[in-house]
Amino acid sequence: MNNNCTCSHTRDKFVIVFQELEPHRWQLIEAYGWVSKRHVASHEDNLIQLSGETLRYGLSISPDYTGCPYCTANSIFICGRCHTVNCCDAGATGVLKCAACHTGGRLTNS
Repeated sequence: MNNNCTCSHTRDKFVIVFQELEPHRWQLIEAYGWVSKRHVASHEDNLIQLSGETLRYGLSISPDYTGCPYCTANSIFICGRCHTVNCCDAGATGVLKCAACHTGGRLTNS
């Protein structure tokens, strides 16, 4: 499963790739800029919106995940307002700001 993501620092778009480890358990394994060695021609190609169903079971991040291709942040968060997936550093605290709608908020597990 692929999903679009926005760099929290540069606002550049990129693609994140998830691998299904077992039914309903997905792991973030890699990220690519729009044009990449995977030949992602457009940010619309092969994208699936992260759904409530997917998120209910939780996502994990592979220890081999190298992070955002623009700022190397090694985790993601989903904006509660516009549902944009953004990069962030694991363990980030305080207020995070969505790169798309500029809404700020604290991370929660819901």
